[in-house]
Amino acid sequence: MATFLSLGGSQEVGRNCFSVEADDSIILLDMGFHLEQFLSLSEDEFPSSKNHSLRRFMSGGALPDIRILRNKRKQVEAIICSHAHLDHIAAIPFLIKKFRCPIYATPFTAKVIRSLCQEKHIDPDIVEILPGETFKLKNFDVEFIQIAHSTPQTVAVALHTSEGIILYANDYKEDNAPPFEDKTDISRLSEFSGRTKALIVDSLYSPSDDFCKSESYAREKVLDLKSDLSSHRAIFASTFSSHIHRLHSLVDLAHSLNREIVFVGRSLCRYIESAKDANIIDLSSQGMLLKYTRQVSSFFKKQFDPRKYFFIVTGHQGEPNAVLSRLADGLFNFSEDDAVIFSCNIIPVPISLKNRSILESKLIKNNLTIYRDIHVSGHAHAKDHRKLISLLKPEFVFPVHGTIRMQDAMVDLAKKEGVKNVFSLKVGESCHFE
Repeated sequence: MATFLSLGGSQEVGRNCFSVEADDSIILLDMGFHLEQFLSLSEDEFPSSKNHSLRRFMSGGALPDIRILRNKRKQVEAIICSHAHLDHIAAIPFLIKKFRCPIYATPFTAKVIRSLCQEKHIDPDIVEILPGETFKLKNFDVEFIQIAHSTPQTVAVALHTSEGIILYANDYKEDNAPPFEDKTDISRLSEFSGRTKALIVDSLYSPSDDFCKSESYAREKVLDLKSDLSSHRAIFASTFSSHIHRLHSLVDLAHSLNREIVFVGRSLCRYIESAKDANIIDLSSQGMLLKYTRQVSSFFKKQFDPRKYFFIVTGHQGEPNAVLSRLADGLFNFSEDDAVIFSCNIIPVPISLKNRSILESKLIKNNLTIYRDIHVSGHAHAKDHRKLISLLKPEFVFPVHGTIRMQDAMVDLAKKEGVKNVFSLKVGESCHFE
C-alpha cells in the first residue's frame, strides 16, 4: 500500500511538494515555494532561514509545510525534482537541512539548485540523472521521462512499484515539435498503459478546452517581430528567466536585427549560467551579462546609443524590484520610438495581475509600443490531459498545482475519461491506495 500526501501545491498555484510513502520509505516530489505568499511575507527573495522564520513561512503558505511529516522526516529517502522552476525547487535552500537524504535532478535542474543554495552557503548532495535514465531506491525503481516543458531537462517521474506505476507528471506538456530539445516521450508513456496505478498531474490549464501549442509556434511569433522592430530605437524583451529555449529565440531575433545583446538581471544570469554548466547552450557567449544591481545602474546611467542594443531583462510579471520596473521608474528614459516585448503570459494570481498592470501603466505614459503575449504555455490544456489519461488508463488521479476551480475542472475531466478514483486533496490531506 502507498500513501500520497500533499505538503503544498494543492488547491493553489505554487509551492509544489508531495510525499509518496511505501512501507517505511518516503519520497518527496519537488520542493518549491509560493511566490505570491513569499513576497507578502518578505521583501527579500531569500530571507533568513532561521527556525522561527521557517515556521512563519510554512504557516503563511510560502514554503511546503514539512511539519505535516512530524516524526517521519528520517524516513525520507530522497527528494526528487522534476524541473528547474522556482515553484518546484526554491524551497530547497530553506528546508534541505531538515532532511538527511540526496536530491535527484537532471543536470540543468541540479545546477540551478546549487546556485540557489550557494546564496545560503549550503552545499547540497545532488545526484544528477538524465532524462531517460533510471535509478533504484529502497522501495521504488525511479525513471526520468523526457517532457518538453518551458525549461530544459524537465521530466515526469515514474515510480515503479510492485503494485504498479505512480507517475508524477506535474507541469506536463506534450510537444511533438520543440525547436531545441527532444520531444515529449509519448512512446515511453504509452508503455505505461494499464500499468499506471496513480497519476499526479497539474491542473493549471485544465479549464482551457483545447490543445497547447508547440514552442515552435512561439519561436515563429518571436522571429516574426523582425520587420516591426526594425524602426524602433530601444528594444527591451522579457520572458521567464528559466525559459532557455525562448531566450534562444530572442537571441536569434536580436541577431537578425544586427543588435548587441545585453542580458540584465540576477535570475536571468543564474539560469543562463546553469544552462552553460549543463552543456545545454552557452547564451553567455552571445552578449553581455549584467547580474548585479550596481552593474545595471552603472550601465544605464552612462551615455550609450539605444539603437545598438537588444536588452533581455527580468520583470515581465511587473515585479517591483525587477529590472523592467526599475527602468520604468526612471533608470532609463523611454521614448515613443521604443518597444517592449512581453514574451510570456501573466501568472494567474492577484499579485502578478496587479504588478503587471502597474508596470504597463508606467510604460504606456511614454507612448512606446508594447508587444504582449508573444508566448505559448508550457502546460498541458484540457485536450492534452484527456489524451494522457486515455493513454495511461490510471486507476487513481490526483489533480495538483491549481486553484480549486482548476483542480475541479481536472476532476470532471478525469471522471469523463472513466477514472473512478479522482481525489482533489488540500494541503495536509492524504490518500491511501493499493
